[in-house]
Amino acid sequence: MYKYKLPESGKTVSWRSLTVQEDMDIEGQYNRQSNQHQKKFMQLFTRIAEMDGKKPSFADFLALSSLDAEQFYNEVLEKEAIRRAQLRAALPINTSIDALENALAQFAIDMQTIATSAKDVLMSAKELDAASKDPLSQR
Repeated sequence: MYKYKLPESGKTVSWRSLTVQEDMDIEGQYNRQSNQHQKKFMQLFTRIAEMDGKKPSFADFLALSSLDAEQFYNEVLEKEAIRRAQLRAALPINTSIDALENALAQFAIDMQTIATSAKDVLMSAKELDAASKDPLSQR
């Protein structure tokens, strides 16, 4: 289970990866030309376990700003890419090229992890900065 704080609304989303069944159902249901544009949003909504501690309705999800939805989508893509890379079995090392490929793959995982950590620190710094500028918090 992953947690993500939406940048605009400040809501905290707990989310998980889709099961194969959920992914198949969404692919089948939203594969027509007339509704393909809805597939990404249904995949996001289905991943959400909780929003601010409770299971959101689809109406709650649709009420999010486009910025929150887009940033959440980017978060899902990033976390799932890291997860896939970490779960990928290391290639057998038969040549120096194989060793270089493995080192490069590990480097990519490490850089994604660092970028995610840096982004978390930046979000925390922005929250602290916003709180210090809030006139109500000065009391």
